[in-house]
Amino acid sequence: MAMSRVRRRIILAAMAVFALLLAISLVTALAAPAASAAEPSLRNLVIRSVTIDPQTKVATAKGAVTCTRGDFLIVDVEVRQTVGRLHTVRASAFKEVACDGRVSFTLRLRNDEGRLGPGDAKVDAGAFACKQDDCNSIVVKRAVRITNAH
Repeated sequence: MAMSRVRRRIILAAMAVFALLLAISLVTALAAPAASAAEPSLRNLVIRSVTIDPQTKVATAKGAVTCTRGDFLIVDVEVRQTVGRLHTVRASAFKEVACDGRVSFTLRLRNDEGRLGPGDAKVDAGAFACKQDDCNSIVVKRAVRITNAH
């Protein structure tokens, strides 16, 4: 009879440990989506236009991105244009903007190699947002037509 009490206590203790482990794993599984919801959200990054001021020859990129839950947002744009058969000119810029819903931005591009002109070009744009230790990014690559600003 003494053995059955000991055995019963062992079984009850094992069941309690199992229930505790099950509860911990359930809480962890339910908390995981809440943690991922706290990371910054980035979507709908677009480059609307790339223009050149005919007077100053400075190129400007305009675009927008939707950002939520970020402490900061950095937008980066690089424009490449082929000139002739072998030469590629390049201009780029980055800027910190508010992570506050749909955000429009204008970047004054700095020439890295040569100078951009009106015509076909390729754009690589990216946005990077962080909140504490959680970060997120988005990238878009597309062809654009560089035009003179009016």
